[in-house]
Amino acid sequence: MSVPGVSYDPDLVDAIADRFDLRPPNRDGLHAVVGYLNGDLDSTVPGVLSLATGVGKTYVMAGLVEYLRREGIRNVLVVTPSSVVQAKTVANFRPGQPKYISGSPVAPVVITPDDYDTWKDQSVAPGLPAEDGVSPIQLFILNIHQLIAPSRDEGTTRGTGADAVRRAFRTPRETNGELDEYLRGLDDLVIIADEHHLYSVTAQAFQEGINRLEPAAIIGLTASPSDDDHVIYRYSLRQAIEDRYVKRPVIAFRKGGYGDHEEEQQLRDALALLRIKQGYYNSYRLAHPEALAVDPALYVQCADVAHATQIAELLREPEYLGAPGAVLQVDNEHNDVITNATLDAMDRPGSPVRAVVSVNKLKEGWDARNIAVMVTLRAMGSEILTQQTLGRGLRLPFGKWTEVAHINQLDIIAHESFRTLLNKEEVLQSFGLEDASSHSSPAPAGLPRGQGSGLGSEPIADSDNVLRPGPVATPTPGSTVISNDSVAILEYDADDPVRDAPPPAPAVISVNEQFRGCTFLFPATTMERQASPFNLSHVTEPQLQNAARRVSNSTDTLMRAELIFRGRHLGVASTDDVQVDSIPIGLDEARQSLVQTLAAMRVVEATASNITQIRRRIVPYFLDNVAIGSWTTKRLASAARVLQEVIAAAAEEYTSRLQIETRIHAVELPICDDYPLALGDDVHPLLADGATAADFHRNAHYGPWGRGLFKAASFDAFDTEYKIATLANRSPSVQWWKRLYPGDRATIAYTAVNTYLPDFVIHDQAGWYWIVEGKSQRGRDDQIVQAKRDAAETVVRQLISEPEFSEQQWGYILAYEDDIARADSWDDLVTATDPVQTRTT
Repeated sequence: MSVPGVSYDPDLVDAIADRFDLRPPNRDGLHAVVGYLNGDLDSTVPGVLSLATGVGKTYVMAGLVEYLRREGIRNVLVVTPSSVVQAKTVANFRPGQPKYISGSPVAPVVITPDDYDTWKDQSVAPGLPAEDGVSPIQLFILNIHQLIAPSRDEGTTRGTGADAVRRAFRTPRETNGELDEYLRGLDDLVIIADEHHLYSVTAQAFQEGINRLEPAAIIGLTASPSDDDHVIYRYSLRQAIEDRYVKRPVIAFRKGGYGDHEEEQQLRDALALLRIKQGYYNSYRLAHPEALAVDPALYVQCADVAHATQIAELLREPEYLGAPGAVLQVDNEHNDVITNATLDAMDRPGSPVRAVVSVNKLKEGWDARNIAVMVTLRAMGSEILTQQTLGRGLRLPFGKWTEVAHINQLDIIAHESFRTLLNKEEVLQSFGLEDASSHSSPAPAGLPRGQGSGLGSEPIADSDNVLRPGPVATPTPGSTVISNDSVAILEYDADDPVRDAPPPAPAVISVNEQFRGCTFLFPATTMERQASPFNLSHVTEPQLQNAARRVSNSTDTLMRAELIFRGRHLGVASTDDVQVDSIPIGLDEARQSLVQTLAAMRVVEATASNITQIRRRIVPYFLDNVAIGSWTTKRLASAARVLQEVIAAAAEEYTSRLQIETRIHAVELPICDDYPLALGDDVHPLLADGATAADFHRNAHYGPWGRGLFKAASFDAFDTEYKIATLANRSPSVQWWKRLYPGDRATIAYTAVNTYLPDFVIHDQAGWYWIVEGKSQRGRDDQIVQAKRDAAETVVRQLISEPEFSEQQWGYILAYEDDIARADSWDDLVTATDPVQTRTT
């Protein structure tokens, strides 16, 4: 049977997915789980969502909790496998926490073991806040150990001991009863089992702890389902990698192993890779100042606590990281409040942590986005361990795929030999990479050895069809790259160091040397209404007289309720209302209130003139014409309302009479001599004669241009902008041309609130400056395009009277696709478009 009260509303699912900004696979997963809850389900068999690590299972959980709230479910229990995951989940659902997942109009009421003594059932409490009129949901977040029966029923319920917490869950309170009994008494309880693979049928105590609550449904969330699980939706890690929602794993080996000092050399290699990645992170943030200021970090998986302590101390030595605060050890013996707070903040700006050393503590649930390199100093175990441990580093550091390979990759320093790992199919299968275990093809033709596309950025074909590498890692000479569509494996010679690579520098577009130092003024414009502010002298005495006659003399209403008896309870019933006088006020109080009200109006500028008009003319004249005997609060409110209406109407009438003026502001261009492209972007060679729009890449930079003010330029369209640039570039009558970009601020206003950016300024040998705009054929009948043309032509006519432009010659060309296609030269285009030009004498 389905969960009582839960229906499947696809539109509501999509609305919630939009509010939580769910990725497409998570949206699909939410649809699947809601449909499952509405279907004929077995409440003892968990319905499992198998979602790849790093894709955002917790966001699906948040969306599901919100959907259940909207459907009237008032209680949901989230079961977590450990205190680490429990604390993370609580932070995801409590507003004010840095990792709170927003999206619900009303946050859930979160209950943890810390709340047992103060918890009260709020599922039916009146007056709880909710934008949509639906009360908040009670979200119980417990870890599985807190649901297991204690070893002894007798004993304390205080403290953090395992048995004490388990007894507390089953112990009645005088004010709120027994939480265990409360949950068991619900007929619509939904349990969400996070990291579901840990509650498998082999873990009998865990299963009993969940099943004894007799939920209406159990939803399991995991990245590692078993063959026996009832999977209702699956999105594998392979799909996530291919869809670019997580990092791409890169597994690095040394040929023949590491020898006697295996662990030390692995850590040195890992830190060398970390320094390389730091350079890429720095370059990316330089090119994208809005990006979160995070630094890459190393994750080291150790065999046990003693081993982790040894490795942490080694990493703190000067030869390695050389700073105590740069290394954070997290395990069962290093699990205090400060450690957990430092761990939680390590992917935020300013964190000193560059390496995390752990055992099994962070196997599930931990989600720092800046793990960039991993070292596993213990044999890879089961599929679950591999998926869950390596999954800690799969999240994208800047929240999206960057097209910078080193940022998009998770480097894994392995301790096994090259061939041994390739033969372990189950390692790759745990990522859903079953077909990735076959030996790879050689690097594509034309690429240097060690620069295959398997490192994350596909090679790009130049116009001569020669492949050039994208922004990829460059292994040490002598290394081998083995790659496929989803994972890359690097093999290093045993004696080769992993050298630091210089951080990549973005491509820079520079001004052509023959034009260096050349600047010009562009006539950018705004449209403004006349700046003369509204003055209250425009309010006439007849307007004030009419307003005074409209002041209401009504009374207040006194609502009445009659006491009645209902059994042993006292109630009320409405009876007739009574009209009563409003609260009386004095004339001086009314006068002062009206002055303050008018002075605070947005349309009234607080000038000395206006304040005087209010105090000495408008309010006194208005009061003299109000025909009431005494003032009350209700009459004052009426007077304020009619006076405000008079002032607002007068201001609107005044504004409507104002004329719109075009104001010209000279903008000096170019604003710089050089500018960088985004990391990974490069300059495309100029297209060959006969090229078509199919050969053109929108917004890519092309060059070199001989007559371009800059060596390269980007374009939005081939048939207009690119072709205009080509005509200008090969014309001996053109001295130089410049492509205009938003940062140039060379905009022309065509309404009081709208501006547009022309495509070019072209300066010819005769001294003319041409403002050029290319448009498709549809522009001939487009009212906005024609409004832009009218505005630009008005500017050109106005320039003759502008001191900064009066000695210059300017023109405006609006060229449509057919004009451009017919033109054999720049001069042809000028003639064909019949441009508007400044008047010459």
